[in-house]
Amino acid sequence: MENKKNIFNLDPLEGEIPYPIDEETKKWLGGLVSGGVSLKYAPGRFIISPNENLIAGHTYNFELYYYPEEVKLKEGCVIKFSIPRTWTQPKIKKGKPGYVEVFTSSGCKTEVYLTQLENLNWWINVKIKKGFIPPEGYLKIKYENVTIQKFPQKEWNNWRNSFRVIIDFKGKRNFKDLQVLKKEKAIKPVIISAPPAKFLVSTPSIVKPREKFILKFSTLDNFNNPAYPY
Repeated sequence: MENKKNIFNLDPLEGEIPYPIDEETKKWLGGLVSGGVSLKYAPGRFIISPNENLIAGHTYNFELYYYPEEVKLKEGCVIKFSIPRTWTQPKIKKGKPGYVEVFTSSGCKTEVYLTQLENLNWWINVKIKKGFIPPEGYLKIKYENVTIQKFPQKEWNNWRNSFRVIIDFKGKRNFKDLQVLKKEKAIKPVIISAPPAKFLVSTPSIVKPREKFILKFSTLDNFNNPAYPY
């Protein structure tokens, strides 16, 4: 009889494509912690669409927009978008889940490269190679066939599971030049639980004949979150 080996997938990051470490962001964060870097805020605003009542564990096609508003994005400028590690890994190969494609309102030439900040998040980096984006223009990223996290979330305050927009206006990959968009200038998703899929039931372990007892239950979704609607 064939002895089949058990396979355990204990590492949630198993199967990911390794990307280069985002060294400038790593040094920038370290400098913020040590006090060696002063926090600088970038102009503009960020929107991800769709963003309202996304269902945990479901798959969507997203569009990420950055509007500079107050400045012109010149040649060499790099716009960096962080993606949660709990979402489908961004890829530049067409047809793959997480496929990334870039558009600009001005039609300027861009280059896309992908990095990661250790096990915290991925970064979609867009560098302006030729031309510019005017203040009234925008940069758009299509991020397609993306399966999102399996838990609900309304606030995006930690680096592991968040969306950040960082601008390197000089494009020299010097961590001291990085500017981050204020969180109040970014519209981010609201993720809710999936519909009810199962019950969690609790009763006393021992009940005497004709004895009254309390049965407690809650409705859960497929990922063991409290289901929505409640």
